Amino acid sequence: MLRSIMLMLLAALLLTACDGKAVPAPTPEPAEQEKDWKTTVDGAAVLQRTKRILSWGPRVAGSKGSLGTRLEIKSMLAEVGIAAKDIIEQSFEAKTPNPPTQGKTTFTNIIARIPGRNTRGLALAAHYDSKHFEEFKFLGANDAASSVALVIELVKAEVVRAKTTPRENTLWLLFFDGEEAYVDWHTNNDNTYGSREFVKHLAEYPVRGLVLVDMVGTKNILLADDANSSAHLKDILKRTSRDVLGYNLLARPFSAVDDHVPFRDAKVPCVDLIDHAFDTSTWWHTVHDTLENLDQRSLEKVGTMLAAALPALEQAVNQ
Repeated sequence: MLRSIMLMLLAALLLTACDGKAVPAPTPEPAEQEKDWKTTVDGAAVLQRTKRILSWGPRVAGSKGSLGTRLEIKSMLAEVGIAAKDIIEQSFEAKTPNPPTQGKTTFTNIIARIPGRNTRGLALAAHYDSKHFEEFKFLGANDAASSVALVIELVKAEVVRAKTTPRENTLWLLFFDGEEAYVDWHTNNDNTYGSREFVKHLAEYPVRGLVLVDMVGTKNILLADDANSSAHLKDILKRTSRDVLGYNLLARPFSAVDDHVPFRDAKVPCVDLIDHAFDTSTWWHTVHDTLENLDQRSLEKVGTMLAAALPALEQAVNQ
């Protein structure tokens, strides 16, 4: 009993401030829960655009599928209102190991823009190539055809807005070729061919910040809190996610090596929106990465968050 009384007295002392007023015990933060939210991105349209990309089959650099996909992407950009003069192909050669080209491969990035008074600006990006496999036909619906489709659908509203309210800064759209390794991601720079080439031309294409979208169509998505992404851009997205969705979508600690790393190395603020847990799923880089396994709600969730964060992201990189 004496021990209980002493504990009660100690608790009272701990809850008393220096001025003698009682201080209430801190209330624990409530667990973050998804709230009722409405999508601002047409997920069905994203899936339809993904289907159009997948109709060209595998999209390995230099293949007929890659050429067809580029034509499809440019067609979709025109459909959302981007002028032909604002869609550019950036082709280059790079050394590549082993199949299918054995030596040198021609890669082609697609660069588009919603022009502003200034050419500098934020870029939204995704890679459109698919990984080469000899043993099966790999389509890469989540990795990363649906990311391309999401970026295009996302900017549709920005094109409309720019027609009535001229933009101060340009919004760049980058679709990289050659993100996937031919043989081994970890040796001989066998990865991120397109993004590494692009950053050599930042004087010509003055991208001041990058949001990369990669593998965001998995069910019950939770994005990486990526150590290689810029903290201030992640903070904007985390804050927006809590405001719009009710919880932080960028919550899984990870260190992603992706198309944003060449931008980081070039001192360009960047953030990678990626569900890296897909890397360890049963259908990553398998024949099962198909349209049927994409989750429309996850695509809408990422798109809605990114659309809401876009003004703050643009402001942050254009200061």
